[in-house]
Amino acid sequence: MPRAPLRVESARATINSHVPQTADKYGDALKIVQIAFYIVGAIVAILTYRAARRGLLNTVNTEYQKRVMDRLHKLSEDLYSEFDPSSETYWPRVHAVPDAIAHINDVFERSRDEILAERKYYYGVPVTKDVERLRRLLDPVTSDPFIPDH
Repeated sequence: MPRAPLRVESARATINSHVPQTADKYGDALKIVQIAFYIVGAIVAILTYRAARRGLLNTVNTEYQKRVMDRLHKLSEDLYSEFDPSSETYWPRVHAVPDAIAHINDVFERSRDEILAERKYYYGVPVTKDVERLRRLLDPVTSDPFIPDH
């Protein structure tokens, strides 16, 4: 037995007769605010795209950023080797102070009479192999254009 089609008009009339209609006081104001919100959002999106196209999306800046990241990666590896126990530059293995003291004692033993007569040590502070290595590591950093200042 086929079903009879539902009558939409009569169902709506029944619902509308039982549900009281409320006045829409803020409808137009809400629509205006929503339109203003979308306009402001579109303007911000357009300005952001234009700024990104000039800066971040520019191929020259992108290539520069790649070089900066490569240089910072190399610098990070060099600095990490100071704290890597498997590295030969692991800082607890470096005996910079005992080596410097041994050098000073050696110079003092060879020039003992002169140092005691003058009461001054004219031979300066020894530069150890570790200090030379750190200078070779850090001197290029001070003038490297691919390492940011901050």
